[in-house]
Amino acid sequence: REMKKWTVEYQVGEPGNLKKIELKEDVDRSQVVYVYGCQYMDLDIIGKVNSITLDSCKGCHVSFDSCVGSVEITGNKDGSMVIRDVLQTLSIDKSDNQSVQVTQACVDAGMEINTSTATNIDIGFPEGKAQQIPEMFVSRVQKGNKIGTKVLEEAA
Repeated sequence: REMKKWTVEYQVGEPGNLKKIELKEDVDRSQVVYVYGCQYMDLDIIGKVNSITLDSCKGCHVSFDSCVGSVEITGNKDGSMVIRDVLQTLSIDKSDNQSVQVTQACVDAGMEINTSTATNIDIGFPEGKAQQIPEMFVSRVQKGNKIGTKVLEEAA
């Protein structure tokens, strides 16, 4: 751990037997959490942090209380995330098979989700419903040198 950064790298468990890691000591809102190259890990972050980045992980589960900045998921496969309090912005890039459980506080805050080159992204809501983020869009060239884009209905 650096002064304002928690780094979790190359932690490896097995499917059905996740390696458990808990961050709770001295966690505060000025710190960032960076997770890289982990496989089959269960990370629990107790407290409020500034940001969380998951990079190149497989089969990892992350739970956290609150994040003042954003959470970025990049190059991950088969992961899940549980937000226990609130998150404003979630970015998912080059990732497949991710599920994210949001709270009513996330819904009330109008949490923003940005995706790019991401497939099978499921968002679970507090009342038990889930919805998948659309993967396919259709764009049309429009008058006035503009591009109009909408969700391809069959994909929604």
